Amino acid sequence: SQGGVVRLLLSFLEDSQFPQVIKNILASRTDLKFVKNFLQAVRSMTPRTAQESLGRIDRLEWASPEHPTLAKLDDEGQRDVVRMLMATAIPRAQVLKVLAYLLMEGTQEGSRAAAETLAEFHGPEADALMIKALNNRDPVVRAHLIRQLRPREIPGAMSLLMRMVDHP
Repeated sequence: SQGGVVRLLLSFLEDSQFPQVIKNILASRTDLKFVKNFLQAVRSMTPRTAQESLGRIDRLEWASPEHPTLAKLDDEGQRDVVRMLMATAIPRAQVLKVLAYLLMEGTQEGSRAAAETLAEFHGPEADALMIKALNNRDPVVRAHLIRQLRPREIPGAMSLLMRMVDHP
């Protein structure tokens, strides 16, 4: 929990060939302070460095809908979670579960980022999630999702679009 130790651990992210033991530590830490620092470190990385480093991470204990740390993150943190998860090697089915949680129960920015990112997922689970999330109160979330209706070729998409024409 010491700041110096946290900074040292996170400094390994700058090297895409960081040791396996560091990968295991990064994956298993779940305390809110560490997760916030982790997200902040990733936010400050160049896109290439982030992609190379995060691409080696295939699990994060706190990156699941059931984990309380995810719910404790603020707007910026939940938005960053979405971006970070997309750069990792975490199975896409697990990432989709996190997106579903953020769409339904996340902060405003978390829901918006999840809705926008959902466009990168295809299949019946993603389609069902998109239809369910169309009831979100946030018009920005709905706008992101409405743009995905026709490309997904969901039966009844035109009637859904027509119903949304007069919606704010």
